[in-house]
Amino acid sequence: MDKITSTSHIKLAELESTLKTAEINLPDAQEIIRSNAGKEVMENVAHHLSQLNSQERLFLEQHKSRSKELNAYINTVIAMEFLVMVFFAMATFSIIRKSLFEPLNKLVQATKKMESGERQKISDFLPKDEIGYLMTSFYEMSEVIIERHEELETKAHTDELTGVNNRLGLYDDIQVSVSSTQSSEGILTLCFIDLDGFKQINDTLGHDYGDEMLKVVAQRLQSNLRSTDTVYRYGGDEFVVLIKGMTTLKKAKEVASSMMIAVSDPLIYRGKELEVKLSMGVALAPEHTVDAETLVKYADMAMYESKREGLQSPKFFYANMLDS
Repeated sequence: MDKITSTSHIKLAELESTLKTAEINLPDAQEIIRSNAGKEVMENVAHHLSQLNSQERLFLEQHKSRSKELNAYINTVIAMEFLVMVFFAMATFSIIRKSLFEPLNKLVQATKKMESGERQKISDFLPKDEIGYLMTSFYEMSEVIIERHEELETKAHTDELTGVNNRLGLYDDIQVSVSSTQSSEGILTLCFIDLDGFKQINDTLGHDYGDEMLKVVAQRLQSNLRSTDTVYRYGGDEFVVLIKGMTTLKKAKEVASSMMIAVSDPLIYRGKELEVKLSMGVALAPEHTVDAETLVKYADMAMYESKREGLQSPKFFYANMLDS
């Protein structure tokens, strides 16, 4: 390009010189033109233009080649990006399926098993890997510990001979029942029962007969009560019964009398018929008191009054007993 520019400058200078000669001496200028002195210059210009044209074509070809390479590179990048997006989409779907659909499927299967009466295990819901194994083992160990704790708790509150509650939780249960009764405006009936002649049975027939009588009395008390009522072995031959939700004093008296009659039937043990006689004292909350220990005390006082009368009927506490 520089050569073309230089040659063009030379030719322009010659033209300018010819024009000036023509102004001074026209015949000389015509002679210069006829000599065709600028032909070589123009051929050089044409030659240089031809070279420039060839270089431009070569440059365009190289540019096209680079454009193709660039386009191929861009297409490759786009394809790789597409593949990466597909991979991430599949991975995301797999994670969602594992974290959402698999637990739902397990839940459906577990529901079907429950409907058919099959027992479920925690391992059915956890992944089958090391973490799942550890979680399953930990859960099963915790279940064993809880079951053993519940068993010990039950044993601690259960009378070993009769199978009914012992007196360990009696006062707490009374206090809870009193609070519930006050909120519902009902009557809590506490019956204190003592077996008459029990010592004589133990002394004459042996402790086996006495134990059998205690077990039979406890069974009869439980079978005569509702699931909301509770029987306690208070100690020796004494029982306490909590009857909840009575609405009237008349109803409480009917329940106590019915219970006493049901328990008093004779029993047969080792071919011997044993009379079952008992004395029963009854105290009411909140009518007589709302304190657990006082309620037991009043029922105990009424029980001794029942024993003194010997009528085999329940005796309800009344205030005058405090004076005797």
